[in-house]
Amino acid sequence: MSISNFGTPSLAPPPGHPPVLGPVPLGLIVPSINVLGAYFPDWLFCIVGALLLTIPIRLVLAPTSWHRNLERPIRLALYPSLSLLMALLGWVIFFKS
Repeated sequence: MSISNFGTPSLAPPPGHPPVLGPVPLGLIVPSINVLGAYFPDWLFCIVGALLLTIPIRLVLAPTSWHRNLERPIRLALYPSLSLLMALLGWVIFFKS
């Protein structure tokens, strides 16, 4: 940043340096959903929906022998992976146009 004749900083790049691109208006790129006047990103709804779907699946699978036979590290990775899969699938199905 250089100082101009009036003492205010100049945002022009120094000589010999490439020009710096300005900030990208991300609000125009990120799809949002209006809920009661507030805009929320669509991925937030996908995560909430995936968690709400993963909980009943966990409640159904937990009492089964299939779930009890899994090793603990596999069980710990199963439900976050399932939530991620459902969030990504929900985003592709509902919001990717």
